[in-house]
Amino acid sequence: MSELKIYLSALSSVTLMTCTAVNAQSLIPYTFKDGEVISADTLNDLFDSIRRVSEGFSSISQLEGTWNCTTYDLSGQAPTNGMPNTQYAVDNATGLYAVDQEWVFSEGGKKLTVDKVILGGMAENNTGGCGGGTSVPSSVYSAAMFGPFVGLAGVSPGCVNSNSFVLDVRRLTPYKFVAPTKMAVVSCEMAAHAPEAPTGLTAAAASGGVALNWTANTDLPTGYKVYKKTNGTYQELTTVTGISYVDTSGVAGDMYRVSAYNANGTSILSAAVLVK
Repeated sequence: MSELKIYLSALSSVTLMTCTAVNAQSLIPYTFKDGEVISADTLNDLFDSIRRVSEGFSSISQLEGTWNCTTYDLSGQAPTNGMPNTQYAVDNATGLYAVDQEWVFSEGGKKLTVDKVILGGMAENNTGGCGGGTSVPSSVYSAAMFGPFVGLAGVSPGCVNSNSFVLDVRRLTPYKFVAPTKMAVVSCEMAAHAPEAPTGLTAAAASGGVALNWTANTDLPTGYKVYKKTNGTYQELTTVTGISYVDTSGVAGDMYRVSAYNANGTSILSAAVLVK
């Protein structure tokens, strides 16, 4: 049997900086072990995932919705009494000043609305804000997509009229991205999204059929869909709420995959397993 080796590398100064700061999730949806046989279906999905990441987001519509974002400040500044940047606090994981925000992208108005502070980090919030004090009203920016870049221009309130940015948005998954903003890095995850793919799927032949087991992820899915391929393509076999299933009709040579689902959608399929 021939051996296939795959080497994956994605290095850039921005990617390295953001991974260090925010502990970003891997771009690769699967983990393989030494000596593991990898199906063509799994490889095709793996390469498709890498392609989507490298292409990034192509329109504001792909960003539309509510995102939970954290801005990590890299300037080394400290908060200034009475200014909006006092909403930044030291993040225990990174040691950087950071603030959690809600970002809402709207395709209809091609705009981005953010709360708490204006975009850009500590320096941009070392002012009296819109009317003074530590409170900044929700800020609105017009948004336009230029390939992997998102152009933002302040619209309201008046304090952001000259506050513009070009974000180099790095897509991690369909529901996560990171982007630098001057002396800061923003890490965002969509507030409501489909679960990540299940991991660790195993299939063992027994007298009662094929016993499937997999690892629960942390996205609290509603349930799981089990897929089977005897020949041709995968067909959905059943849905379950637990992390195991026995296919009483399963035999050696069958292949299985599992996906997780919730009210927001269905994950990509897990890596495939072959019953031996």
